[in-house]
Amino acid sequence: MGRTKGTRAHYPKRTPGPIDTLGGPRVERTNAILTKPLIISLLLALIDLTRAINSITKLTIPNIIILLLISRIPSNRLYNRYIRYRLPKN
Repeated sequence: MGRTKGTRAHYPKRTPGPIDTLGGPRVERTNAILTKPLIISLLLALIDLTRAINSITKLTIPNIIILLLISRIPSNRLYNRYIRYRLPKN
């Protein structure tokens, strides 16, 4: 018989079946993971905005801006922490 060493069969690339396409590619999965904290932070921002609108009668415009900036800091921290733990390591 012929040489067996180094004779690997080069099969054509397997077409993805219905089971493979259900999950979607890995890139899309990571994006889905990333959108979760984004949605949370957006909701927080919306709540802050509604609070600011309600208290416009009491506060001046610069005070509202300062409040918004302050409220942004903790949400960003949470977001970064979430990314750190949830992202799959490359």
